[in-house]
Amino acid sequence: MIHVPVAGCLFNGVIYPPFSFPSQQILSPLDLTNEFLLPTIVLWNPIISHHVILTCFSCKENLQLSSWNDGSLKYNTPRLIQDLKCHVLLVSAVYTCKNGHRILSHDERILKEINPIAIPFVLLHKTGFTKDFVNFCCTLCQSGMNFHSLEKAIAQMRWQYYEERKKVYMEYTSSKDTTLMNDLNISPYTEQYAKYLPSDDTICQCFVTAFLKNENVYRSNLQLISAGDILSVDHTYKIASNVGYLRSDQKWISQYDAVFLVFNKDGKIISWQFTKSGSYKEVKPILEAVANRNKTINNAVKTIYIDNCCQWRFKLQEVFGITCQVKLDIFHAIQRIVQKIPKKHPFHSQCAADLRQVFRHDGDHGIKRTRSTPCSAKMLANLNSFVHRWENIVYDSNHVLSIAALHEIEKLKVHIKKAALVIFQLVVAPIEMKHSIDISELFFIEVGSEFL
Repeated sequence: MIHVPVAGCLFNGVIYPPFSFPSQQILSPLDLTNEFLLPTIVLWNPIISHHVILTCFSCKENLQLSSWNDGSLKYNTPRLIQDLKCHVLLVSAVYTCKNGHRILSHDERILKEINPIAIPFVLLHKTGFTKDFVNFCCTLCQSGMNFHSLEKAIAQMRWQYYEERKKVYMEYTSSKDTTLMNDLNISPYTEQYAKYLPSDDTICQCFVTAFLKNENVYRSNLQLISAGDILSVDHTYKIASNVGYLRSDQKWISQYDAVFLVFNKDGKIISWQFTKSGSYKEVKPILEAVANRNKTINNAVKTIYIDNCCQWRFKLQEVFGITCQVKLDIFHAIQRIVQKIPKKHPFHSQCAADLRQVFRHDGDHGIKRTRSTPCSAKMLANLNSFVHRWENIVYDSNHVLSIAALHEIEKLKVHIKKAALVIFQLVVAPIEMKHSIDISELFFIEVGSEFL
C-alpha cells in the first residue's frame, strides 16, 4: 500500500524516492531495505493540479476526491507504467459524486478534458509510459537507433540508477556500528528493477503510439516541405522486406515489395508510399499530388532523376509537363556497373571508387563533390579512360571488369550520348546525398502491418 494524503496533491510528474537515509537513527535491516526500495510514483489528481471542475459522466454532478488508487484494496491497484530509471506506479485519485458513482482520475474520458501537454504519462490498454520515456525513445529512434539497441540502453540506465541507490545504501550501512553490512536483505536487482524492463515490442508500441498521436501534425508538416524544381524518385526494397507477418509455420511473409520515395533537391522526403510492385500505376497518385502541390504555388518541376528513366520518361512528363526533363540517377548508373564487378575480387573497392570519378571534374575528389557534373563529352571521355585502365586487370584468371560489367558500361554510354544529343546533364550533386544514408536502418526489426 502507498500512503498518500487524501486532501489532495500538487505534484504533476514522476516522484522518485530520496537518495538519503535518516542520519540520526539506526534503522533495522528490514526498515532500511524498505527505505531503499521505495517505489517511484506519479500522483495524478487533475482537480487539484490542473484546477479543473469535473462532473460525473452518469449524473452530471460534480466529482470530488474520495480516496487514492493506492493498493489498499485489491481493486485499488495502481497502474504500472514505464519510465527511464525504473518502472513507475501511477497512483490515481478516486473521484465520487454525491450519488456514489466512482471513477478513476486516469479514466480516458477525464484525460480528454485535460490538455494533453499537461498529462505526464501515456496509457495504453495494458501498459503505459511517462512522457520522459516517450520523448527519450522517440528521439533516439529518430536518430537511427533501433528498438533492440534502445532496449539495451534503457536496461543500462536502470542498472546505473539501481547502483547509485545501492551505493548510498552501502555507505549508510558501513558508517553505522551495526551488523547491517553483513545482513543486506535487499531484493535482487532482477526483482525490483529488471522484472519489468520494457521489451523491444513495448518500445515499438511506444514509438507507434507517439506517432499516431501526432500523425496529423507530421502529415501537415510534410505538406509544407517545398518540392522545388528538382525531384528524385526511387524504390527502396530493404525497408519493405521487414514489413509483414509471421505465418503459422513460422515463415516471415512480406506484405510489400518496396517503398517508393520522392525527394526534393535538398534530400528531404516530400512523399512516400509502400508498394506491392514496381509499377508506375501504383505510385501515379502520389506523383500527381506532388505536381498539384507545386501548381498551387506556381512552381513547376523542371527535372526528375530516376533509375528507369527510359521506361518512365513519357509517363512522368504526362504528370509534370512535357518540358520536365527525366534523367538517370547517377547512383543507379554507378550501381548497375558496380554490381557486376565480382565482390570477392581484391580490386573491387578500388575499381568502384575510380568509377565514381568518371562523373566528376578533374581535381574534384573526396567523399562530397564540390563541382557540378561535367558535360556529356567529358563524362564519355572519362568513362573510356576508366575502361582502358581496368579492362585488362586480372587476378587469379578473373577480370575485375567482367563481361556483364562491360555490357553495363556500353549501356551507360548510350545514356550519356543521348543526354548530349538533347542537352541533358546527367546528374546534380545534391541528389547523391540521399543514398549516403541507408534508409533501411530506420526499420531494423520485422514489423507487422498493424504498426503502419
